[in-house]
Amino acid sequence: MSATISSAGGGQRRQVAAAVLVGVVLQALIFAFVFPNLWYGVHESTDAPRLQQRATRVWHGELPYRDFDFEYPPLSVPLLLAPGHADGPAELPAYERWFAVEMFVLTLLTSVVITLSAWTIWRRPARAFQAAAAGALFVAAAGPIVENRYDMAVALLVSLTILLLARRRTSGAGAVVGLGTALKTAPLVLLPLVLSVADGRRRRLWAAGAAALVLLVAYLPFVVVAPDGVLESFAYHGDRPLQVESTLATPLLLLHLAGTEEATVRYTFGSHNLHVSGAGPAIWAAPLLTVGALAAAWALTWRARRALVMRPQALALAVLAALLAFMVFNKVASPQYYVWLIAPAALLLLEDRLVGMLMLATAFTTQVEFPAFYWPLVHLEAAGIVVVTLRNGMLVVTFAMVLARLWRLGSGRADQASAGLAGTPESATGHVAAADATVGA
Repeated sequence: MSATISSAGGGQRRQVAAAVLVGVVLQALIFAFVFPNLWYGVHESTDAPRLQQRATRVWHGELPYRDFDFEYPPLSVPLLLAPGHADGPAELPAYERWFAVEMFVLTLLTSVVITLSAWTIWRRPARAFQAAAAGALFVAAAGPIVENRYDMAVALLVSLTILLLARRRTSGAGAVVGLGTALKTAPLVLLPLVLSVADGRRRRLWAAGAAALVLLVAYLPFVVVAPDGVLESFAYHGDRPLQVESTLATPLLLLHLAGTEEATVRYTFGSHNLHVSGAGPAIWAAPLLTVGALAAAWALTWRARRALVMRPQALALAVLAALLAFMVFNKVASPQYYVWLIAPAALLLLEDRLVGMLMLATAFTTQVEFPAFYWPLVHLEAAGIVVVTLRNGMLVVTFAMVLARLWRLGSGRADQASAGLAGTPESATGHVAAADATVGA
């Protein structure tokens, strides 16, 4: 009997390895054949010139925050330097190529982690193959922006957080959240989820301590040598105006289209921002609405913590809720933010087809909006406003649906939380009852 079990286990491991390989091959095909043959150029929507400029200054011995303004967290610096071609405009094509290679490697790693997460959650090789394909589908929907921004590194850390939580490695998940926060701040919103899944106060303290320690190690050298510069990097984001693609800008864009508000768009803070009479109240309301959205997502996650422990396939739902809460009312809504959602959206597509397909449509519409309809949007033309309104509408609807599913999950009705979140035969009530013994107060 033991030999039979061992043989079956070995066969499953080979199938999972095959699924990992399938995911890697699919991603390679997307980078090699899909991205170069879209309706726009691969590097048409790139941040490479700005990133190369900062990398060049570091190569010449200058220090971020101290010698020049730097709006990104400190762990982004190695990613900017990795390509190595940072000697001015003549080297920009080489910098773009090497930066794309770096992001390609991170995409392959993200695909591997998504596939392993599916195996860990469902213990079914078929799910691993499906997750590999879903991850590739979402990368294709996001488009070449995945190789033109460093947000794929954030997507990798988000996927690692899901994998570690599925394996109940909450301290490790806390450390990964700390890494993500030191890379691009937004992953900090996942820490309450990590603490919700952690078993008891001690493990919550370990998880929170791991996140804090990683952040301290990343930031401390720069805080010591350039405290004002570090504070300025946070102030920079606080001072940003209302970005034209943001959800809160959408009603003002529609009013402009209807002729009741006169709006203009100006380029400041590295983005195109909407200037109109209603922009001030929207900027003032943005942090309040974002905090409210995050509080709702975190409260529902805490309420559903027992179900999340016993139904790890719902972890993607909780991760998506936190990230969407950060995005939906933010005064800045850069298209690369949607890269962060690749892992939870791909895993959710396997269980909750409606939300998964809506996220896929949102990601693809974002690629259509940027860059195809971006300049019509900047020029406040109807086509651009309609496309960004459609994308933001889907974003709001998806967030509402995710919150509703979390509510049902916490109500002990996880089998009703979505059309797909009934992947195991046990009822949610049974899961919650079983979890009472494992999740600390």
